[in-house]
Amino acid sequence: MDARHGTGVTASRYDTRRGRIRRVRSTVDRLGLVRLPLQVKATLGIALLVAAALSVSGWLAYYTARRALRLEMEERITAVAEVAAAQFGRFDTESLAVLEPGAEDTRTHRGFRARIGDIRAATGARRVYIFTPDGASLVDSLDDVPIGATYRFLSANRVHVDEALAGSPPRP
Repeated sequence: MDARHGTGVTASRYDTRRGRIRRVRSTVDRLGLVRLPLQVKATLGIALLVAAALSVSGWLAYYTARRALRLEMEERITAVAEVAAAQFGRFDTESLAVLEPGAEDTRTHRGFRARIGDIRAATGARRVYIFTPDGASLVDSLDDVPIGATYRFLSANRVHVDEALAGSPPRP
């Protein structure tokens, strides 16, 4: 071990200009880096492998859980839609078509709101609403949504809204 530098990383080289052997420090010593023992290198290598394995398994668990929750949510939304479709027959869809802005106090609208409220309570949904194909409100379980109000958030889910309007089942 080299007493001057505290490392065992020195070498001897013959200096032809001076005619003597001189000690030369390695590149590792010149950069101020310390050579690590094999046990430390092995420990760091294993720690990096464990960290990588945990990262990959965490990502896989997150992806799997996210997919399962999405499928469950789609099944629940489909079930709510089927309950609502069973509640509203052909006659009711024709009655919904005549609802116009400003008709919130009519008996027809109050009846639809009561039925939507029953569906919301029976399914545990936070909110249930019926809207036109262009995204205008007809009936909403929230009190402060008038007929004709535009649901701006539907544009973010336009693919799913178009599938629902077409009557196709949700994609997995």
